[in-house]
Amino acid sequence: MLASIIYLKKPLPLTELQDLFHADKRSLAMMLEAFSPVILNDGVGRVEIYHASLRDFMINPLRSKQYHIDHARADEHLACCCLDFIIRQDSIRTPAIPASPRDLPYPYRVWFFHLYHAYPSSKLRNLLALFADKTLQHWIQAPDIDNFVLAHDVRSARNTCLSLVTVLNMLNY
Repeated sequence: MLASIIYLKKPLPLTELQDLFHADKRSLAMMLEAFSPVILNDGVGRVEIYHASLRDFMINPLRSKQYHIDHARADEHLACCCLDFIIRQDSIRTPAIPASPRDLPYPYRVWFFHLYHAYPSSKLRNLLALFADKTLQHWIQAPDIDNFVLAHDVRSARNTCLSLVTVLNMLNY
């Protein structure tokens, strides 16, 4: 949980974290309480780390030693959470791509970023296949295909997937 909060592109309100991590409010509040010495959570505003130096410490393996947070693993978890959120949301409503990126929830705005930096685990590959089969098809078929946000996301995802295929082929997966 701490790794995910550290690697979010921006601090999120408790309700958005709850949706992103698919956690009930009570469980999430209890997890955040465990990290209360280093995480600011007033229950109303955004959940964030108290100071950026914590992030710097946690990502430096020489300084943090056993507490080191691997960037690729943290982004893998966040990419999985984003893809899972998008798949869940798009399964319960007709997908609509807003004209402005500011109108989109966090997972829609940054899923491709976390995917690009993620370790290619089997869980991530399975979610990506489900996403490509269910959600991405609808996005591409949407009448709003000229939408810059969608075009950028699809292009970024394509480049990331091609990179992942290359890496997996090199590793003989």
